[in-house]
Amino acid sequence: MKSGILLVIPCLGAFALASCNSQPSNSSANQNGGDTAKISASAPTASVTTSDDDDALPNLLQIGSIIKSSNLNYMPGLTNPVASADNYNTTYQQNLNLGIYVADLAYCTLNKKNEESMNYLNTVKSLADKIGIGILFESGSFFNRYKANLNNEDSLAGLVADLQMKVDDLLKKNNENSVRVVIYSGAWIENMYIAAEVCSKSKNSAMGVHLIEQMTILENMLTVLNKYQNTDPHIKDLYTNLKQVDDTYKTFDEIKNYNPDSKTPFAFSDDHLKQLTGLLEGLHAKYIK
Repeated sequence: MKSGILLVIPCLGAFALASCNSQPSNSSANQNGGDTAKISASAPTASVTTSDDDDALPNLLQIGSIIKSSNLNYMPGLTNPVASADNYNTTYQQNLNLGIYVADLAYCTLNKKNEESMNYLNTVKSLADKIGIGILFESGSFFNRYKANLNNEDSLAGLVADLQMKVDDLLKKNNENSVRVVIYSGAWIENMYIAAEVCSKSKNSAMGVHLIEQMTILENMLTVLNKYQNTDPHIKDLYTNLKQVDDTYKTFDEIKNYNPDSKTPFAFSDDHLKQLTGLLEGLHAKYIK
């Protein structure tokens, strides 16, 4: 599978979220600019094609492994509280925060925070139920396998990879590609928020080049989001906010002059890291409750 919300196991044994297709979705905003439609777990369409733009979206949740492999301590209080899940009443909010909570689940799991991981897994399941894909948790068998492998990171990665492939297949078959890009965007926002906070608070300049990698993902993601701006006012708002982050980032001198072949370690200036972190904090505050 070339694209989709697909969790794979790279050499670091980490989670990675891949791309979203861009076929026109059956979901649309209501006349009042409201909800996107819920997902049907039956009667899939026969086939879905994938554009080159969508295939260009690279791995996403790898940022969790970057934080871990950089020997940075886990920082409590960064993730979206599980208690907030009940505040998301529209399908759009539930889709976006499903991505956010998947990122939080990966962050906790990679840092062996077992109790937190189970709490986030339950929250992901709850939101999946609300948008119509909870059936993919196989009546609790996934939870039993997850609990049995809490101390085996590779096994957990494999379990989540299998689950995410099933989620991806269901969304593709039901032609819910605008839903997929919203979920993807939520995961990106949460990953970047956590990474920027860890980077700025730890004063670890080595994280800077990895943030550049994740900002490259944003360019591709904006291309996909742009295809749905006129179908859903929520997506238009999401596109506008993410475009502001991208536009601001591209004004930084160190980005304009960035040379990946340079032997000098890359680092954001303190002012620019603070500016980027502030934008991501604003996004995070806007989309969680």
